[in-house]
Amino acid sequence: MTTEMRVKPAPFAIKFKPLTPMDDEQFAEFCALNDDIRIERDSKGEIILLKPIWERPPILRRN
Repeated sequence: MTTEMRVKPAPFAIKFKPLTPMDDEQFAEFCALNDDIRIERDSKGEIILLKPIWERPPILRRN
């Protein structure tokens, strides 16, 4: 008999302050260029990169 165990991956977040501040348009473009990552910006302008809530099927991933 085989038992299958699924382990949920641990969440991660990377927080950093850009060298030059981004306005809303630049931030939107940055997000669009990195659409595989969940990206947020806090009130101090720091960028927070978070693990996506979902994963794309392999056939839809960019190479």
